[in-house]
Amino acid sequence: MTAINIGQFRGEMPRLMLRNLPENAAEVATDVRLDDGGLTAIRKQVIENANFGAYDTIVPFDGGWIGFSGTVHAALGPIATERLYYTGDGAPKMRIGSTIYPLALAAPSTALTATKSGSPSSSDVATRLYVYTWVTDYGEESAPCPASNEIEWSPGETVSLSGFAAAPSGRNITKQRIYRSQTGPSGTYYYLVAERSASNSNFSDTIGVDGFQDPLPSMDFNPPSDTLAGLTAMANGMMAAFDGNTLYFCEPYQPHAWPEKYALYTNAPIVGLAFINSTLIVLTEDSPYAVTGSAPETMQMTEIEADAPCLNARSIVDFGSAVAWVSAQGLMVMDGGGVRNATAGVFNHDTWQQYDLANCFGCQMHGRYAFFWRKEISGGAYDHGTMLIDLAPGATDKVNLSVIARAAHYLPSEAQMRVIERSTNDLLQVDPLNAARKFLYWRSKEFVLPMAQTFAAIRIDTDELEDRDASSIVEAEVEVLQAANAALITSTEMGAINSCEINCDEINGDPLTPLPLAIRGLSARSTVIVYADREILHSFNPDGGIKRLPPKRSRRWQISIYTDKRVERIAMATSVSELKALA
Repeated sequence: MTAINIGQFRGEMPRLMLRNLPENAAEVATDVRLDDGGLTAIRKQVIENANFGAYDTIVPFDGGWIGFSGTVHAALGPIATERLYYTGDGAPKMRIGSTIYPLALAAPSTALTATKSGSPSSSDVATRLYVYTWVTDYGEESAPCPASNEIEWSPGETVSLSGFAAAPSGRNITKQRIYRSQTGPSGTYYYLVAERSASNSNFSDTIGVDGFQDPLPSMDFNPPSDTLAGLTAMANGMMAAFDGNTLYFCEPYQPHAWPEKYALYTNAPIVGLAFINSTLIVLTEDSPYAVTGSAPETMQMTEIEADAPCLNARSIVDFGSAVAWVSAQGLMVMDGGGVRNATAGVFNHDTWQQYDLANCFGCQMHGRYAFFWRKEISGGAYDHGTMLIDLAPGATDKVNLSVIARAAHYLPSEAQMRVIERSTNDLLQVDPLNAARKFLYWRSKEFVLPMAQTFAAIRIDTDELEDRDASSIVEAEVEVLQAANAALITSTEMGAINSCEINCDEINGDPLTPLPLAIRGLSARSTVIVYADREILHSFNPDGGIKRLPPKRSRRWQISIYTDKRVERIAMATSVSELKALA
């Protein structure tokens, strides 16, 4: 008995020759989900925002989406979640609603001048220094200005301060805080003596010796550099970012402050960051690093011995318990088990290197890595595409998506991916619930027999329940399209006879939206093709029954299916009785 019986379908394995693929693997697998063991078409993209923009990065914010050119990394505030902090769009920024501020809050640049007046009432003498800071309407405080001149103060004397600068614009600075040196519970330090409007000028210090308040909290609050990149949220109110081979941490719950004292250094330029399993993963042009700690001052960095350089920041995808990125060897994954090449069983060196790896990017979809690739065709022209790659240990296949995107973002609250479609710049929902099915395409491996053989019959088993579920969605889609077409017919847009200019429309063209070819059951466009010795032997519209094949003796056999329904099994045998025995 010679038979082909395909179930528990798998995707493509480009590293293997066509005839060497496993029995259930594919030469081509497009727009298909394989997580239930069958062939299930993904759902059609839905336009969420037409012509949204030609952006490279999209970020959800304030109930909608915003887009950026270039590689931008964004994070909501650790407490004030109405604030969005981001790097990569010029100097680091903070956005509140539609208002954008520079993230850096510069300190006052010049020192105050202190003078004294009055007569001492005691022989006690204390040396005083003064500084002041800027405070924004959002509670952010700058580092202090340089220290004032020293002044020897005695009780009975008043110290006057001058030299206050006008508050810089563009940062919503509303207050200034004045601090003086004082011996307090923790030693001699700067302590708050006054908070007042930022527009005030000279100040007279009449605060008593014991009248000081909180210590200066922002002594080491360095502003972020203009070239800070890779902003990543962490636990305990921390954020991390980098500049070159320097790793920075913000002051906890103070994203505007990036103290130099917390900086760590890598041996190679940093490419990107990810925070997984309470560990900050630092990906560089050489080996990755793992950084652990509960506060910036306790952070410890360890270099990971792995040949896994990161080729571009847009390829880094955080899966919560793992991070994946594009390397020269393949798609690398780091999780609790270390670093491994997740595509070692999918691509060999040549098939992986055909892609322009420095300009590919990634996203999460259905727990898999959505790899948005490009490769040069010739003369600077590029082809683009998308594939889904399973990151599970031992996974060896991938599938394609008919989505050509320039940007993507995974929304955990909906477990769904959004993309910017490359040709239209539309913001699309990919595989959303309650959308009609797309048409999947799956083409089997090439079955090479020891000697020529004739197959007489074939059967395609489909899931009837899935057909009924899908048909109700198609019906709803048909109703919407019919209503839109009816409105177009009755509108003036259709035009009266001879009302349009010549050459406006194609001959026999139709401005109405075409309806799906079938509402119930398998679509009339569903097609199965049987190939014998690499030529089409027979094609038919599957309906779940047995189909007889034209007689032809061949060694090489292959089967493809194009459908919007779930397929459970494909079976082909040399006789009908043998085919029935496969049930």
